[in-house]
Amino acid sequence: MLFRFKRLLRQLKNTDTVVRKRAAGGLGDLGDARAIPHLITALADQDPGVRYFVVGALSSLSGEAAGTGLINALQDSEFRV
Repeated sequence: MLFRFKRLLRQLKNTDTVVRKRAAGGLGDLGDARAIPHLITALADQDPGVRYFVVGALSSLSGEAAGTGLINALQDSEFRV
């Protein structure tokens, strides 16, 4: 699981938006709270689709930081996020 976690973190920074979307979804599926700071950083991704997947991932994780990230996402200018 640690290998998959680290791989998904690397993919979250990939230049391909599809890879970043899948990575965000995968991190949410893992349910590992260590992903929260990385997902919060990814809320600033230039692609609204990636941000959408990041919000989905954060919503599947628990913790105050995840909640704060979700509250911040409410300010996103893109309505889909």
